[in-house]
Amino acid sequence: MNTSHSKIPGAWRAVLFLFVIAKLIPELLFGSTPLSRINQLAFQFPYYGSAALVIREAVIRFKLSRAGLLLLGLAFGVITEGLSLQSIFNPHFLNLDISYGRAAEVNWPWMLYMVGYHAVWSITIPVTLAGLVFRGRRQESWLGRIGLGGFLVLFVVMAFAFHAVFVKMSNFRAPTLPYVIAAGVVALLIAAGLRLKARPASVAARLVPGWLPGVFMALAGVFWLLLYGVIFHKPYLLPVACNLTLGLALAVGFGLLLPRWAPADAPDRRQLSLLAGGLAANTAFGFVVVASSRLDTYGQIGIVVLLGVALTVLGRTLRPS
Repeated sequence: MNTSHSKIPGAWRAVLFLFVIAKLIPELLFGSTPLSRINQLAFQFPYYGSAALVIREAVIRFKLSRAGLLLLGLAFGVITEGLSLQSIFNPHFLNLDISYGRAAEVNWPWMLYMVGYHAVWSITIPVTLAGLVFRGRRQESWLGRIGLGGFLVLFVVMAFAFHAVFVKMSNFRAPTLPYVIAAGVVALLIAAGLRLKARPASVAARLVPGWLPGVFMALAGVFWLLLYGVIFHKPYLLPVACNLTLGLALAVGFGLLLPRWAPADAPDRRQLSLLAGGLAANTAFGFVVVASSRLDTYGQIGIVVLLGVALTVLGRTLRPS
């Protein structure tokens, strides 16, 4: 199999696919940008798409594990919500009250759930899905040096652009010290992620039933999103300490079990099971987000139908585990 770092002829289809779904999955399926406002996605594709492509290239070139991919996804989450949008520090981001659990200039529950959300739904799931759809090129580099450099520059430019736009919109600038610490956390996450090399799946991982990753992913995703939703309830349903403890416990368990039950070299059907579980949780929560709009609710139903058909068709093309 060709693992050259030079651009593979025809890889542009895979590049375009990942570029698009890296934004559609975390935003459209989640309901944050429903069909009635889908035009707003146009300016966000370059940011999310370029990040997913650059991270995927890092995974391929450094031969990283699933855990490495997750850590790079976490770094993307901190860049997005901390350095670019500054939502981690702004208690009234987008005119929302996200001050639940705020301390030392940081919105802690919001930070935990949004950074984790980006790691899984903005990076890990899109990258894994693109690898399944274009599985003949899964181990190949899709970008040459120019392409990789171009998308990296595009990501940086878009990060600065979003930062400028949101500073102007909110008239908010994060305090210097927490902002610098966030930048340091990004550097540490990237350094740690690049050290987590892929290893052959253990015997225990191969013995795990094929349906288990999907059920695990769906349950973990629903629980994660429910804990995220608590942020917006008043009176709050859980004390802050309880919310954060549950979230951290779920994050640690997820981080430990996912690479074991569905490593990067797991059979394709197990990978699809993992994706289906994560997408089911994300899309189901989308109904909660768009509940106030009948049009967007119908649109969410249409998305569920199309997603189900697409995953079914993809599943029929995969070899049995």
